[in-house]
Amino acid sequence: MGFTKKTLIIKGGETCYWEQGGDQAPAIVLLHGFSGTHEGMVDMAGNIKGHRLIIPDLPGCGASQPLEGKHTLENYSLWLDAFLQVLGIEEVVVVGYSFGARLGLVFGAKRPDTVKKLVLITPAVRAETFIAKLSLLAFTITEILPLHLQKKWLFNRLFKGVSNKIIFKSSGKKRRQKLIAMDAKAVKHLDIRANVEMFDEFYRSTSLVQGEKINVKTLIIAGDKDEVATVKQVTELHARFNNA
Repeated sequence: MGFTKKTLIIKGGETCYWEQGGDQAPAIVLLHGFSGTHEGMVDMAGNIKGHRLIIPDLPGCGASQPLEGKHTLENYSLWLDAFLQVLGIEEVVVVGYSFGARLGLVFGAKRPDTVKKLVLITPAVRAETFIAKLSLLAFTITEILPLHLQKKWLFNRLFKGVSNKIIFKSSGKKRRQKLIAMDAKAVKHLDIRANVEMFDEFYRSTSLVQGEKINVKTLIIAGDKDEVATVKQVTELHARFNNA
């Protein structure tokens, strides 16, 4: 049995999500990264059995409509809370990748009563690497361009070519090409306002390694070739948890 596409109205906007497994099974919600869609998480989650798997397109990404307000971690956290409530889920395992991991971290800190366990895959907690600074330059220019030119500039062939070489790592060429093709498909459906605001949040949000300790049982995964969420950054983040 494969994933089934479903839709809900959350906070006035349509959220599209993909689901597999029975309503009575333990729930796992999987949150994709910036600027992806559910597709990469479906690709990863296909082998998980015995659970209710729920994979949304985050608002402003893929088939989901953007948020009414700004696309901040705070507002995404409020959206996720409403999404789970509408689905009738009182307890969930949250699996987040990159930006989705940042969202999972914020939501886990706010709703420890709801989040049973956390899995944070390459959580990018601070924009200090070369690709982050290159992206900052691109997004700074984007914000001053007319709306009809923003997407053309942001996803021009030169910038995407450089960033693809840095971001996408794989043990094989075929797999890497699949990931790049998946990203190119996701970009076509991305809301430009959401994209700019998500990046702005990524670059300026520096409080993720501070604050109270998080007690939720957590698995944190880093990649030694990751040039966005470096092992050093993820190690610093690990100190924020009591049970990771």
